[in-house]
Amino acid sequence: MKLDAALVHLLRDDPTSEEMAPPRSGGAGPAGNARLTAVAGVVLLIPLGLVFGSGLLFDSLRSVHFFVGFLLIPLVGVKLGSTAWRVVRYYVVDRGDGAYRRIGPPWWLPRLLGPAVAASGVLVVLSGVVLWVQRTQRGAWSTVHTTSAVVFGITLGLHLLLRAWRTVREAGAELGAVRAPKLSGRALRHALLALALVIGLALGAVLTARTDWPQQPQRHADIGRGGG
Repeated sequence: MKLDAALVHLLRDDPTSEEMAPPRSGGAGPAGNARLTAVAGVVLLIPLGLVFGSGLLFDSLRSVHFFVGFLLIPLVGVKLGSTAWRVVRYYVVDRGDGAYRRIGPPWWLPRLLGPAVAASGVLVVLSGVVLWVQRTQRGAWSTVHTTSAVVFGITLGLHLLLRAWRTVREAGAELGAVRAPKLSGRALRHALLALALVIGLALGAVLTARTDWPQQPQRHADIGRGGG
């Protein structure tokens, strides 16, 4: 029971009142950044589930897989951008009232997982785009895509486990479901996410409109050379 209680306490990483409050100098500060990151993470959950599921059934859901993959690119960009902004402000240019340094860095374990999640996620997207351009599901880039997807899935799952409670609290505060101080820039944050979603939908619709994907092109080429 003590172990269970300790685990619950560990995972229940509630943001402090200082983390939820606007900075003394005004603006949204680190609290606004945390809310943008949290809502972006929540918005990403369904597309990520779809892209993983369609990847397991790639032959029959190829168009869905690439459509959702392209849809994810701007949303992932917002998530990585907001996270990178906090890192840069904390370690490099925390000017003004020093709000980012005052609230301190995130918990060390998700901080350790963060680079692995980001790097594997970027590699999954990059390799997927290369495979789409080449119209193939074979070769070195296919291996890179599959391997990075496995690493991304594992690290993302651990990251979600560790950050789920805080994400729910911060996203709830942004959406008005959790009582918290109001922050300026809410409309701008929501507009940024909406714009990323619209751009992603447009990318997916335009780039996957054509379905001229050859059936196993390398295999056909090998058969042709063997028959010659």
